[in-house]
Amino acid sequence: MSPRARVSALLVLGLLASGAPAWGQGHPLPPQPRPLHERLALADVVVVARVESVSAGRIAVEAESVLLGEPPASFEVKRSPSSPHPLEAGDRALLALRGARPPYVMVDEPRETIRLADETSTERWRNAVSQVLAQRDSPEGLVALYVGWIDDGPSTLRDLALRALSDGDAAFQPLPEAVLEGRARAATDPARDTDARRKSALLAVRSPAATAWLLESALRDGEADPGVALTALRGGMVHRSPGITAALRRAFLHGSSELRLGALRVAGSAPRDIAPELADEVELLLLREADDRVRAEGERIAAALRRR
Repeated sequence: MSPRARVSALLVLGLLASGAPAWGQGHPLPPQPRPLHERLALADVVVVARVESVSAGRIAVEAESVLLGEPPASFEVKRSPSSPHPLEAGDRALLALRGARPPYVMVDEPRETIRLADETSTERWRNAVSQVLAQRDSPEGLVALYVGWIDDGPSTLRDLALRALSDGDAAFQPLPEAVLEGRARAATDPARDTDARRKSALLAVRSPAATAWLLESALRDGEADPGVALTALRGGMVHRSPGITAALRRAFLHGSSELRLGALRVAGSAPRDIAPELADEVELLLLREADDRVRAEGERIAAALRRR
């Protein structure tokens, strides 16, 4: 597996750990929406629109606000009866469209449809899309915009920003080291929102240097955020960071049983060269562990590390 693929897999694991729905074995993650900049790059017209009517092959809409292009005030959009977008008469939506003239074609797939629930949602999406359109020819501007969304939220924009900054094919890749190191520092800033810290950590672990800093800092004291700490540990294992054993030792001493449990599972993925020393650390944990779940997992992990 390439380093980029390993880190991409790590990001998925981190999203699951930070609160995304859990999926059991044999149930793959559902396809995620494409990054916003990728979808907007395909559009000739972008509008906030009100759906007037829906028929088998057409959606008739009224443009309330035009963000890109010069569409007529009312127009039609092609609709696939076999894979329809979830829009009904009366809905308001943000539409990215292709074509020189109506009937336009949807850029977004049905699962990517952006329905607007209220005025607050409409204004938020209108501003977000306008900002991306304004920076679409500036890779540096897009990075700064997305980092700002992670810092300031709300959660919907943070999710979009993380997905965008994780797009390996984007023109702004690879992300500058200074950006990733800045995300490591943001991840350990207690003044920041917890969600912003955890998403910052998921970006920081793309870099070996930022991961090493995060690994040292995220478990510095008993106030460590478990989500940030576990992302740092996963990153340290992926990058084979020199400080991974010491960081796991600190995690095993943490007051959160969930963090100790997560740290054990990270230890279970250790390569053969450090497996014996981690088995020693796990067995020390077992001597003092009171939580039955952690003890059971620790016994399993210690045995597996001894066999490696």
